[in-house]
Amino acid sequence: MSLTSAMWAGLSGLNATATSMSVTGDNIANINTVGYRGSRAQFEDMLTRSIFGVGQIGTGARISSVQKLFEQGSIVGTTSSSDMAITGRGFFVMRGNFNGQSGQFFTRAGEFVNDKEGYLVNPQGLRVQGYNADPAGNISTNLADLLAAEPTIAAKQTDLITMQVNLTAYRPNENPNVVGARVLNAGETFDPADPDATAFFSTGLTVYDSLGKAHPITVYFTRTGERSYEFHGVVESSRLAANPNNTNPGGVEVFASGQLDFNADGTISDYQPSSSQVTFTGANQQDIVWDFGDPTSAGGTGEGSTNTGTASSDNIKIQNGYTAGAFIDMAIDGEGIVTSVYSNSHAKVVGRVALADFRAQEGLQRLGGTLFQQTAKSGEPFIGYANTGGRGQIIGESLEQSNIDISTEFITLIRDQRHYQATTRVITTADELLVETVNLKR
Repeated sequence: MSLTSAMWAGLSGLNATATSMSVTGDNIANINTVGYRGSRAQFEDMLTRSIFGVGQIGTGARISSVQKLFEQGSIVGTTSSSDMAITGRGFFVMRGNFNGQSGQFFTRAGEFVNDKEGYLVNPQGLRVQGYNADPAGNISTNLADLLAAEPTIAAKQTDLITMQVNLTAYRPNENPNVVGARVLNAGETFDPADPDATAFFSTGLTVYDSLGKAHPITVYFTRTGERSYEFHGVVESSRLAANPNNTNPGGVEVFASGQLDFNADGTISDYQPSSSQVTFTGANQQDIVWDFGDPTSAGGTGEGSTNTGTASSDNIKIQNGYTAGAFIDMAIDGEGIVTSVYSNSHAKVVGRVALADFRAQEGLQRLGGTLFQQTAKSGEPFIGYANTGGRGQIIGESLEQSNIDISTEFITLIRDQRHYQATTRVITTADELLVETVNLKR
């Protein structure tokens, strides 16, 4: 190898090391960039000369590639309910326009917010892709812009009341610690104007009409047989459409009633009817289904309301109506399911975040803005739910930090500095030898 070749080999080393230092500098500069994926320069030798009888002589080094590193970054908690982080493989799928390019992009940075239309977007305004839910909460299978925050939720009238009660099996004075329930005499009926005369237990709840107006009701229970009971739903007369002029102020009316029967082991045998109708003032008529359990007469398990030797109690009472509400917050679980929370305390499943994975992540093209784009080397994305198909888990109110280890980068920087110094010595030494060669002519 000539001295000139040695200088060129040294120069190739300088160029390769400078490129490596640029990669390291880029990593260090982005150590606080959320979701940043680091890179490393890969060196290779250059072999271009073969000398007969001697062998092959290299002509220096060069950077063969800049490899992207996709190791997991640290997860830190935040106070923003729209922030997300991925543990494991996968990328958030984004859609929109970025630097003049329109289409689908991929990122690990989960710094998202809701835009004015309620869609989940990143700082560049690209929309998060996912699977939206219908009004009943059923999640679609079509990938689309994820509408995570519907600004308002319409009122819903009550059409289901689920109630699990325990109605005591004791009669009056059988147990000094339990209020017993006497059996009504023949011809005796429940009197809503004087419920205490016939009812032994009551519980209250609030139902909603088609306008979203709240109406407090009381459900009374009377005993008609050894294991037979009646329930009566009572509401103020002035709230019913049948009495719009409040002609019975302070009065109450029964709007629902039925019979509950129990087995000898205290499980529920049957209840009838299972629904009732009511029309509140100014609202539509509404059917309300009553659910007291799973009666054995219909082939059920008997679970639900009970008839035991303990005090009467209301163990569960739930109704499914609510007034109109405005969006106030959201929550995201490990499966990527997004739930919106409204000012009426109602929570509604609105969609599910999509994740994408690639067979060859290293083949993705880096675009800046912590975004990647698929290429022929990366292959097509596998898009689906979190925690399925090898895709990772989503953590809400969290962000993934860059996967850069500062100590490793500093060691790489020191190594490259020494490498750069050593290759400059090759050039200066070859230069000195050339000077000595030139001086031979003197």
